[in-house]
Amino acid sequence: MKKAVEKFIQRINEIQEIDYGDFMRRANNYLIDLQDHITDTADIEAQRLLADMKLHLQYYPNWNVELTKNYILNEVKLIDQLTDQHI
Repeated sequence: MKKAVEKFIQRINEIQEIDYGDFMRRANNYLIDLQDHITDTADIEAQRLLADMKLHLQYYPNWNVELTKNYILNEVKLIDQLTDQHI
């Protein structure tokens, strides 16, 4: 799972789109890929953070690419910390 989180962080940091719609499409694809790797965990908090990321990114956007990028990167770091605690 750690590799999936690292890959997600790298991919999000590599997004260069300044249009929110373009950014959202790419980031959402990366989020779906991350969710596929985290579904095996029974950690409710990690699942809640993933759902929050999706809400913030897709359903209730603030339309600012940099703010959203920072928000989801902070959330995924919390997921990474949670998964470290369960090892």
